[in-house]
Amino acid sequence: MALKAMCIYTETHDVQGNMDPAALFGTKEFIERRIHDTVAKAGRHKHILNLGHGVLVGTPEDHVAHFFEVGKSIRY
Repeated sequence: MALKAMCIYTETHDVQGNMDPAALFGTKEFIERRIHDTVAKAGRHKHILNLGHGVLVGTPEDHVAHFFEVGKSIRY
């Protein structure tokens, strides 16, 4: 269903995709792989990257910063 919707709407609409906020407890390399995987699944269209339920308590602040740095660096 999601793939069918992407085929229909991505030419005219941006895509928003959630990344599991627990991923920010992983290594920076793991976080980067998850970000690129999430964006790749959206296809080569504009993508709004976010965390499914926001930042979890206890998440390392430098990992949150890394999430934003990597997300902002992606070019289509």
